[in-house]
Amino acid sequence: MLGPGIARHIKFQAEVAAGSAKRFALSLAPGSYRFRTVEAGAEVDREIGADGVIPTLVARGRNIRFEGASSRDELAIRNESDRPLAFVVEDRNWAQDALTGERVIAMPAFRRLCPEQLLRPGDNADIGWIAIMFTDLKGSTELYDALGDVAAYNLVRDHFDFLLERVKRHHGFVVKTAGDAVMAAFSRPDDAVHAALAIQDDIASFNSRDGSTNATPIVLKLGIHAGSCIAVTTGDTLDYFGATVNIAARLEHECRGGEVTVSEAAAKDAETRAALADRMQIEETATLRGVSAPVRFVRVKGLRSARLPVV
Repeated sequence: MLGPGIARHIKFQAEVAAGSAKRFALSLAPGSYRFRTVEAGAEVDREIGADGVIPTLVARGRNIRFEGASSRDELAIRNESDRPLAFVVEDRNWAQDALTGERVIAMPAFRRLCPEQLLRPGDNADIGWIAIMFTDLKGSTELYDALGDVAAYNLVRDHFDFLLERVKRHHGFVVKTAGDAVMAAFSRPDDAVHAALAIQDDIASFNSRDGSTNATPIVLKLGIHAGSCIAVTTGDTLDYFGATVNIAARLEHECRGGEVTVSEAAAKDAETRAALADRMQIEETATLRGVSAPVRFVRVKGLRSARLPVV
């Protein structure tokens, strides 16, 4: 039951007596694996590289950990507990395609169809990877002064609809708005970049949507970062917090308007690089408020011509 012959993701299962050590022949393809025991206790995850070297697995009490390394294609186990243990190695590569909890809550359809499905107040969920985009109007104070409160408010409301349509089109959702700013989340960084580029590419048509260019056209600033964060419920809404969110917000402040600032963490994704292949890009580094280390990012402008190579 649940051995390698039945459960294909189980790559190894064997018992080691209390206070003893054993070595087993085990060849693991490069990827992510979970090492645990059948008995209740701890578990540890590990990336196995192309060299096939597996760390030595040590069990003490109810804890297991890695110490040193075995030889290539070999698993060494030391059971230093006072009971026999059945050790298991599981292939975790299936998680790349699985619909995990963190992916579900980042799906627009889930947010639309199951808005009541929230974390309990006080609980939080670790999100391993998500792309966050912040947008804001450049010169919004001057906009209200030029148009008056009512006209400016209506324009801001229309611009929210404009943003929402493009965020949804590229598989994202709006987390919240604050004043003239929007925070959106995407499960993939390339979706966030596609949405941001669509927004900047279409802003001219928004400004002339009534057939004539607005006397006071809006200019948008957009910043994108990708990484880990936590999800929490605040005010009956699922929200995201953490360094990734803070850096995305700070990158939006680095934007000069009419462009997109994309962090190196998001820009180095293969699909993101493809999305940016035909754009003018300027690599920069900035010290962001509240962030200890300088942050590298790409300033993305319009389509590049043959005479304007990527910097």
